[in-house]
Amino acid sequence: MDTTRNGSFITGLLQGLVVVFFIYVVIFTVTIVKSRSPSESVTPLATATAQIVRMNPQPHVEAVVTPHLEPQDQTPAPVHAEPAPQHAPDPVVEHPAEETHVPVPAHGSSDLIEVTPQGPLPKRSSSGQTAFEAYKKPYAPDGNPVIALAVLDYGMSATDSKEALKKLPGEVSLILNPYAQTQDTWKSLAGAEGHEFWVLMPVENQDYPTVADPGPQALLAHSDFKYNQEKFLWALSRTSGYAGIAAYTDTAFLNAQSALKSLWNEGYDRGIGYLEINPAGLEGVEMNAIEKKAPYVRNHSIYEEGVQSPEAWLKALELEASNNGYTVGIIKRPYPKVVDVVAAWSATLKERGYSLAPVSALAQANKDEPEQTPSPASEAAEEHHAPAPSH
Repeated sequence: MDTTRNGSFITGLLQGLVVVFFIYVVIFTVTIVKSRSPSESVTPLATATAQIVRMNPQPHVEAVVTPHLEPQDQTPAPVHAEPAPQHAPDPVVEHPAEETHVPVPAHGSSDLIEVTPQGPLPKRSSSGQTAFEAYKKPYAPDGNPVIALAVLDYGMSATDSKEALKKLPGEVSLILNPYAQTQDTWKSLAGAEGHEFWVLMPVENQDYPTVADPGPQALLAHSDFKYNQEKFLWALSRTSGYAGIAAYTDTAFLNAQSALKSLWNEGYDRGIGYLEINPAGLEGVEMNAIEKKAPYVRNHSIYEEGVQSPEAWLKALELEASNNGYTVGIIKRPYPKVVDVVAAWSATLKERGYSLAPVSALAQANKDEPEQTPSPASEAAEEHHAPAPSH
């Protein structure tokens, strides 16, 4: 009896211990689960990733221009705006040409660039070649009256500028606005489509500052020479591969022509040409170019949308070319309508007895003597560059 009772007692005790142990395990497990943080209860992959991140913190990254962005539309900088960065990363833009063009020489040859604290500046090559000679678009006179066209504010509107590249013939010159972003991209696109290009030099004019705002990097008539020289070199250093500079001069600089001459002479010494946008620009600047035997072109007519129809403006250019052997016209910006009209007009120009030429073709020869007998059109251009009577 006692043995049986003892066996039952031991069995019950063991069963009780098992139950107590089981309860203890359950309580312990629940306690551990509740005490775990959410980050420790995630998957092993997430846990390992979190550990890697903690061991390898990422450095702070400054915002940069993505190299695959298309050039964006630009708005002319206000007077008090900060100047655009001179060396922002240049986007790589895929822009296959729809037609075969004869490209201008490679833009930005290192032999034609001087690296300076202000940035890359044009210079004469070791062989004496000038930037104007290297980057002007080749042109062969055919004896017909010559019409040269250029488009201002190239690069300021990405949409309008790309449409102009797509539709306009390569003989139309482009004037790159120095305030436009992605300067080297617009340079490359112009070259790929067979256009020569010039760089706009912002200059104070009579309407400054109430009507016309040339922006924060403009040459100012009442500023000292060092100030204007810094602005001049800023515009030159924005990109490379241009034939020359283009500017609108008027009586705002009438009493400061010597300063303009000194700046322009620095450009001529570096081998670039000059395109005067104002049909009534300062004659002292023109005379200085003649004395320097530098490439100089004066515009004859400016087209501005809303003032007259593009068809009437082009007809007037034809009449001017017929009477004088040549003419130069500048479109104030690449308006979509005038771009379409010029594209259609140029397609039949040769059939009607005219020749479309880049503006460089009408520049005064940068030589002491002509290399060959000039054509009637080029003879007219030579007469144009003789000293003009006072306005």
